[in-house]
Formats: sequence, structure tokens, C-alpha cells
Amino acid sequence: MTIGKRASPCRPEIGAPADGATILLLVSNGRLGYRVLRCLAALPGQVSRIVVLGSRNESSWPTRGLAGSRYCTAWIEAEWGYRDPRTAEQINRIAADHLNLRVFAADMLTTEFLARFGDAIECAVCPSPSADALARVARKDDFARFCHDGAIPHPPTVVASDLDEAKRLVAARPADQRLVLKPLNGQGSAGVRVVEAGRPDWEAIDYAPILIQDFVPGSDLCAAAFCHGGRVTTFQAYRHVHRPILGRMVNVGIEFFADPEFCDLVGKATRRIGFEGLVSFDARRTAAGGLVLIECNPRAWFTMHLAMLAGINFASLAVGVTEGRFSAVNTFLRVVPGGVLAPDGK
Repeated sequence: MTIGKRASPCRPEIGAPADGATILLLVSNGRLGYRVLRCLAALPGQVSRIVVLGSRNESSWPTRGLAGSRYCTAWIEAEWGYRDPRTAEQINRIAADHLNLRVFAADMLTTEFLARFGDAIECAVCPSPSADALARVARKDDFARFCHDGAIPHPPTVVASDLDEAKRLVAARPADQRLVLKPLNGQGSAGVRVVEAGRPDWEAIDYAPILIQDFVPGSDLCAAAFCHGGRVTTFQAYRHVHRPILGRMVNVGIEFFADPEFCDLVGKATRRIGFEGLVSFDARRTAAGGLVLIECNPRAWFTMHLAMLAGINFASLAVGVTEGRFSAVNTFLRVVPGGVLAPDGK
């Protein structure tokens, strides 16, 4: 398998790296970047150095703290940040000082940077989605249209330009209908509210536009995948497990499992846009047993290091250390005191 994002005289297609490869990890979000850093550090012999190119003030999670991690060889400030094409010039200067250097995007902003300016980078770039792919699935409203056009199961969705329009749209629904309100480009559960149309929590909505989505009864599922040319080569389904403890639902662990139907649905989506690299999806398993895709995260994801503990290191696929393979593990990682996750029974 080749991992050059696009073949060109200045970015050759390359195979598995020789021993002593240096990873230049592009990070704007230190919280997510640390998870990716852990996965890359678990490849001794193949990855010998991890240099973090971290930006400042582009996320509420600073990157400078990664310099103190034992997994980080060096931290360099991205002088112009990841919205400026001049950062590609800085990457080329760093690459000139390192043989066998590969560029890896750790979060959404750095993934978008590679999609926009990656052609100006003169060293190897790990697989990442194209600008067209991101434009179709990264924002929640675009992903809703993408699913509708591709006949992919997805909840009915509308977008209100401001709070007044949102109030009008919600007031027109049956009072007992459950709805999900969320920002168009938030990450994780930031800004997400599940409400009844007759009792909306408008004080909690401090953003616009506002996406209004029908609530899908059922259970939450997630999927992680590595894709090459739109084809899913490695897939892993997982879910967070909650149990009642002392009268409240508590997260007791995360369960990884095989789910061929989920894999097929993810593959249907990724093939439509020739998706390249790492991607994760949120979904719901309905009461009737069907699957509905909710969101797409076309980047590295927050629980990637837990998939590594369960048995699949997606970072090794992205840097070409191991070949893509269709596989899944069935493992339960339980929460232990202090919030550390460990294999059940160990």
C-alpha cells in the first residue's frame, strides 16, 4: 500500500518507513494531540522521533503542554498557525533537517490544513482526506445533505440561521417530540442538547446557526476506520457502557466488537467520496435494530489510544508501519479507580 497523499515530483509515493522514521505531528488541539502522540509512541523501531509542530491560541486546549510529555522528542511552535499557507514553508524547512520524515495531522484544523495546503509540502504526508471529502462530511449540515443524497440512513435535519428562527421551527413541532440541538461544527458533545419541543432549553444555546435534528430512540454506537481510496481496510465498532450505580448511570467502560452491518454502512459512505485516511462515525442502533449515522469525524479521534489498548493501533496504518487489513477485536476495557482503562479482568 502506498501512503503518499498524491503522487508528485515533490511528494513521492512511499511504502513502509525504515527504522528511525521521524513523525512531524501537526497539532492545534492539545487534548486530542496527546491521544495521537500516545499511539505513535507505541511503534518503537519504526518511529524513533515524534516532533510536535504546535500552534497557539487556535483551540481551548493548548499544545505547549505536549512538550513535557515523555513521548514528545521536541516541540516547535507553528509560527503562523494552521490557517496560513506559510506553515507549509515551515514544514519544508523542518523536513530539510530530518531524513525519512512523515507529516501526521492530529486534529480537525490540521487535517483541514493538509487538505488546503498539503500540495506545497515537499516531504511524505500520511493519508488524509481531500478538500472535497471534508467539504461534504465535516460539518454536520453538510453531512446531513451527503447522507440524504446517498440514501444513507440519517435523522431528518434542518438548520436555523439564528435563535429566532430556531424557536419558530421548534414551536411548529408536536410538544412531546424529542429533538437534538447542536452547532454545525462543534466537536464531541459541546453545545449539544436533547430537548422536547414543548420545553426547549434556549438559555443553553449560545451559538448560531443551530442544527435541529429528530432524536433517534436507541443506543449509541461508534465506528473507527482507516480507508484507502474510499475502501475501508480496517474497521472497529465500539460503544461506551453505562450501568446504574447508586441511582445514577455511570460510565463503567468501553466495549469493542465486530459489526459487519455497521462496517458496510461506513464503507458505503467512504466510497462515495474516495475517502483517504482516518475517520470515525457516531451512530444509533434503533429499537427495531436498524442503523442510523449521526455524525462523521474525518480525522483522528479521542478514543484512538483505547482502540490501541484493545488491539488495533490505527496510527500504525496511517504511517505505513502495518498494511491495512479488515479486522476487529472483541474486548471490554473497564474503568478502574483514577479513570484509567484496563482490559477487563486484568
